[in-house]
Amino acid sequence: MPEALMGRKAAGYRQGYAKGVQQGLRKGMQKGIKEGLRKGAIDGMRRVILRQIHQRFDPVPKSMQRQIEAIGEVRTLERIAGALLKASDLGQLRRLAGHGKNAPKRKRKSFSARREGPAAAVRRSPRRMPPVRYPY
Repeated sequence: MPEALMGRKAAGYRQGYAKGVQQGLRKGMQKGIKEGLRKGAIDGMRRVILRQIHQRFDPVPKSMQRQIEAIGEVRTLERIAGALLKASDLGQLRRLAGHGKNAPKRKRKSFSARREGPAAAVRRSPRRMPPVRYPY
């Protein structure tokens, strides 16, 4: 192989590698920013909920504070915020938010109803038959 061709090939590899690194960094930065925004929103919601509980019911029980600080889902925090508007005391808040002994039981979807995406179209194969044994 001629020297000039080898040099161009190596330069192409270097160029491709540099481009791949740039794309990886860009995607990593975008993912990091998105995750940071999500965590910031969750943290803000927690603070607002704890502050509202403190204003409505005065001292926030330590157990409730720990539970709220452990929540990492926006939907759960939204449910608590909605229950906070309707609750007249802490016990009712726990029930409305879906925590505690008297929480309403939610129906669970069956496995086949929960299946989504490409896996939903895939049917399971029937049970395999045992191998046939020939008498020879």
